[in-house]
Amino acid sequence: GPRYYPVPDSLPVVANLPVMFKDSWLTGTVLLPNGSPIMTASVVAEGFSPGLQNLKLLAQVGADGTFSMSLPSGRYVVRAVGESHPDLINPVEKYVNIPPNGVASVTLQYRRPDVTITGQVTLSGTTAYTGPVSVWAWSNAGGYNKARTEIGGTYVMHVISNTLWHVVAVYETGDQYWKAH
Repeated sequence: GPRYYPVPDSLPVVANLPVMFKDSWLTGTVLLPNGSPIMTASVVAEGFSPGLQNLKLLAQVGADGTFSMSLPSGRYVVRAVGESHPDLINPVEKYVNIPPNGVASVTLQYRRPDVTITGQVTLSGTTAYTGPVSVWAWSNAGGYNKARTEIGGTYVMHVISNTLWHVVAVYETGDQYWKAH
């Protein structure tokens, strides 16, 4: 990721930037809930071992649901992301250790929601505003879904049961912003 260096007036600054060699490979498959390949997803590998923090690499999934990416060896959390669809929940994130000069492989499978979270979105203190509200939810295991409604309207969010979900709503006008969580 980027590194930030304050530059005082008329003083030179040393900005050492480490470069990491991509010595390993991550391969895998991304599947729909029924086991068939998905073609409209991307895979993100986010480094979390020393020296890899803030490193995020992306690979597109091919028509056969497979992907591969070259990356530095180390530990990563791997997730599939794609177009949000109310009938699909992102696969559970996988933690992967990729050995030096090695290959690791993962299978990520989208899930079908089995329950809903529903509620009404209200704007406190005023009735002067109308318009769309974005509502989204995520789980600690990588699940994600979203919905839209109007102020005063009811939203329905399809999710997985027996999972803690974080729910947020946002409403914006040209010069104001409300966020409920």
